[in-house]
Amino acid sequence: MPDAKIDITDLIGKPFDLNGTGDTGWNCYNLCCEVCRRAGVEIPERQPIEDLSERSVAIEQGLCEHFINIEKPEPYCLVTFKVRPPYVTHVGVVLEDCRTFIHVMAKRNVVVERLDNLNWIKKIDGYYRYVRTPNN
Repeated sequence: MPDAKIDITDLIGKPFDLNGTGDTGWNCYNLCCEVCRRAGVEIPERQPIEDLSERSVAIEQGLCEHFINIEKPEPYCLVTFKVRPPYVTHVGVVLEDCRTFIHVMAKRNVVVERLDNLNWIKKIDGYYRYVRTPNN
């Protein structure tokens, strides 16, 4: 993904919406799609899933199909979280400084936070770079 800074200021403060694609708000995955699109990478969209175990399976399947696991954060890679272990249920996008990420959650608006924040550092599951394959 590109290292250049992209403009995300219009996304900050937008509300969470489970089915959100921007008009009424965002869910965490669709927000990632939008941020990555602005960085020049089109990642496949998915429908939201409410069941935690099903969501975890879908995230892990999507990661296996379209992303490679990387050791440390890089600009505009995805970062996954186990907010409710053992399930991977949340995703954000690492920003160009590799120390912050953008995300949205239920009952919270879109926000930029530090990866080393005590609320997040122990919940990080991994970092993933998008890889274009013949099927996507």
